[in-house]
Amino acid sequence: MLKLKLNTHLPNLAPMKQITLLIIFFGGFLLGLPATCDATFDDLAPYFSYTWGDGGGIPSDVNNVTSQQTSADGQNVTLSGSLGPIDGARFAGGFVLYWAGGFQGTINPGDQFTADLNFDVTATGGSLAWNYYSDLWSNEGFESARILTDTMPVPLSGQVNNVQLVSSAFTQPGQTGQLEGYLYIDWSGFGPTDTFSIGVNSIDVSYLGVPEPNPLPPTLAALLAFLLLRFCNGLRVTMGGQNSAHPIP
Repeated sequence: MLKLKLNTHLPNLAPMKQITLLIIFFGGFLLGLPATCDATFDDLAPYFSYTWGDGGGIPSDVNNVTSQQTSADGQNVTLSGSLGPIDGARFAGGFVLYWAGGFQGTINPGDQFTADLNFDVTATGGSLAWNYYSDLWSNEGFESARILTDTMPVPLSGQVNNVQLVSSAFTQPGQTGQLEGYLYIDWSGFGPTDTFSIGVNSIDVSYLGVPEPNPLPPTLAALLAFLLLRFCNGLRVTMGGQNSAHPIP
């Protein structure tokens, strides 16, 4: 019986076909990369305050410094500051480092934000505790991503370091919003001559966008399709003269 074997050995590609293949390969690779997140935080204007950010009221002779640093891409904000010592006679309830400001950029379902906390507190009497709250509101999605912790005790001379908190996720798309938040310190059981101080080394707030594939521009799609067609046609013509059936004894 005569048996046939098909020679499917591919010919060496000409330089132009090699270039075409590379264009197709790298074009597909680049198109598969995630799109860059364009979300940015505005100025959050942090400040120490009583009454959960509504009261101000810090005496002018007490050390009171706050600052903000924003990353080059606008997706990370670092808040810091220090206050005190302040005596118990002039301390009031609802003491917070408070901030609020705008937010610009695309919000996609699944996006979140994180907060990394590093601060220390010192008091000469009473007891101390803290909690953290932050809310990123989406104007168009009419919803928010939020972080809210329980109130947790801290020693009278204590540090809270390397605490990372992750928000809930957005479920609706949006374009603009508002971020507000605070670090709350509960100082209780102190006397009028006791003193309190706080140093906020850093509160890092970062936006976490869900990676999304780059859309394929129509002109680039047409170009890639044309190059692929030319490549396949050229390869088929070249192979046509080399594929043959050979008898096997």
